[in-house]
Formats: sequence, C-alpha cells, structure tokens
Amino acid sequence: MKGAFELGMVFLFGMMFVILGMSFTQVILSQNQARLYGETILALIEHQNRYDESVALLIQNHPVQCSFCSSTITQDELTQRYTIKVRYPLSIPLLNYEKSALIQLITRPMNR
Repeated sequence: MKGAFELGMVFLFGMMFVILGMSFTQVILSQNQARLYGETILALIEHQNRYDESVALLIQNHPVQCSFCSSTITQDELTQRYTIKVRYPLSIPLLNYEKSALIQLITRPMNR
C-alpha cells in the first residue's frame, strides 16, 4: 500500500513537471516565431531601403508570418531609422500566467 501511494505521488508530481516543461517549451517557440517575424520585417525594409505601401504588401505576402503577433513600424525622422515592434502573448496555464511581450528592432539609417 505504501509503495502504491509513493508511486501515485511520483506520477502526480512528475506529470505536473512534464506539463510545466511543455508550457515553457511553448513560450520559447512563440518567442522564436515572433523574433523571426520581426527580423523578416527588418530584412525586407533594409533590403528595399524604404518603407511604403509596396514594402507593406511584401511583408504581408511573405511566407514567414506570425498568426498571434501584431507589429507596428514607426520612423524616426531625425535618425532616418525605422523601429519595428512585435507584440506577442505569453501564457503558462498551469501557473495562471498571462503576459504580453515585446520585441523591438531598429533598422540601419535609410539612405534617401
């Protein structure tokens, strides 16, 4: 009886750590996907050396997309650099943790 109780406790706590590890893996994967999406936007803007409607269409039609991310692109007139902000949700249901994360990238100065 004692062995069955100990085995049950090991399974209970072991499964909790397995589920927690899977949640952390999901957080890492979503962070990597958001980073890849932001770096893709950065590369497209730097390659075109501008940001306008045609570059926005390129970004929208590019195969690298993030379904749960939202991005904003702003320009600093003084330095002629674009700032790309990618927001994405982080969630660990076992710990009841919900957060929104932000990745911020800055382009090289654009030559006009």
